[in-house]
Amino acid sequence: MTRPWRVNNGVKIANRSTGVIRSIDVQGNCQLELVANSAEERGLMIDFRLEDMPHVDYSYAMTSYAQQCKTGERVLVQLDTGDSRIRTLIDKSLVYVGASRGEKEILIFTDDRKHLLNECSPANRVALKPKALSREEIAERAHSMSIGLAS
Repeated sequence: MTRPWRVNNGVKIANRSTGVIRSIDVQGNCQLELVANSAEERGLMIDFRLEDMPHVDYSYAMTSYAQQCKTGERVLVQLDTGDSRIRTLIDKSLVYVGASRGEKEILIFTDDRKHLLNECSPANRVALKPKALSREEIAERAHSMSIGLAS
């Protein structure tokens, strides 16, 4: 699903929920079985007409960002180390997300296995990203800044 969807009977389907189209007829009547997101959604069968639901996106692949918090039966992870534009995106968290989502099978594809397994591999990099501060941390920083300004 490419956006939240309120189905009859008050059922709400979250954005990026995934499922399998179990049937479709020539009039565009579909039956969709949800397979991910919340426990309430998993296994839920939804009947709809294609013309009434333009927010179903057909896919065989998902980005690692879209795959977070989801599990797939079989997962293929592509980690190319040769292209500098792509290499800068590889870090431990990307590898973890990609390699921890498969139920039955995980396959990793790379252009340079030696480099990927090397200790200087981009897969060993820890990207430090800013995080949200707690109220206590904000107060502590504000206090330390005011002390620094006063002296």
